[in-house]
Amino acid sequence: MAAVMSLAPAGARTQPRPTLIVALGGASRERPAGTAAAFDLAINQGADFIESGIVATQDGALIARDDHELSVSTDIASRPEFAARRTAKTIDGSMKEGWFSEDFSLAELKRLNCVSQPIRPGQRSATTPGTGILTLREVMDIARAGCTREARVIGVCATLVRPNYFASIDLALEPRTADLIRINGYNWQAAAMIVRSRQAEPLKTIGGLTRARRGFLTGEDPGLILDFATIRSHSEIVCPPASALINLGGPTPVATQLVASAHAAGLAVQAQALPFGDPFPPKPFHRGDLRTWLAAVAAAGADAIATDTPAASGRDR
Repeated sequence: MAAVMSLAPAGARTQPRPTLIVALGGASRERPAGTAAAFDLAINQGADFIESGIVATQDGALIARDDHELSVSTDIASRPEFAARRTAKTIDGSMKEGWFSEDFSLAELKRLNCVSQPIRPGQRSATTPGTGILTLREVMDIARAGCTREARVIGVCATLVRPNYFASIDLALEPRTADLIRINGYNWQAAAMIVRSRQAEPLKTIGGLTRARRGFLTGEDPGLILDFATIRSHSEIVCPPASALINLGGPTPVATQLVASAHAAGLAVQAQALPFGDPFPPKPFHRGDLRTWLAAVAAAGADAIATDTPAASGRDR
């Protein structure tokens, strides 16, 4: 049976508790995203949830990748046996070139190594142990093992990547994700399982197939006007950029009304604390002082914070 974890709006809780930490791709600033090495490090650093994007393979397996084009996040471009498989496709109206998950079997993709994406110009990618491609089932297994090892709840957060595109090529992500949720014991409202998407319809579909909680990714604009009633019709969690929770325009940062409004609509808030802009963290916070920024987001009322640097939450051992 999957672990239980509450992510209810603050007003619905009977007891206060710390803001949950969602590790995006695991500790993906320190290890290649979506790998066992990144997830295990994130759990060691105190993450409550491990998150990964989810895409499909040619034979219908779900793998932990933030994009279905694989040349940036794996060593596929250096594999001579796959050189002829490079192709160009029109995806959501734009032309993309590279190697795509849906053109390979799971067995073929299991031969690849994942690489860290360079953070600084000129930095070279590198592979490390524990950096093979994982299936969603394996991510769930890592979370379950982390629960046992740490004697606490570790949840799974699955982000559907381009669900409309995969549905158009008969590799729909929603029913496959729902099957794994049911098989692995996550098919109940209190289970430590979240399914996220930038699109409403896939979340509605998931809601008809499982009881797992759903998170709506709002986009990166902190000034975006959100219709919480509409979001509540297909999701239990709203996932805005962290900067939308704090008014940075005055001499002293103060909380906006976003969290209070979301809670009033019955939504929990998972703030996305990622470097959407430059500088990061935003002024008046200092570059490199991510821990202070995350503490400010938590103080603004976020129920959870999603970050690629879980150690900055201050929970690392």
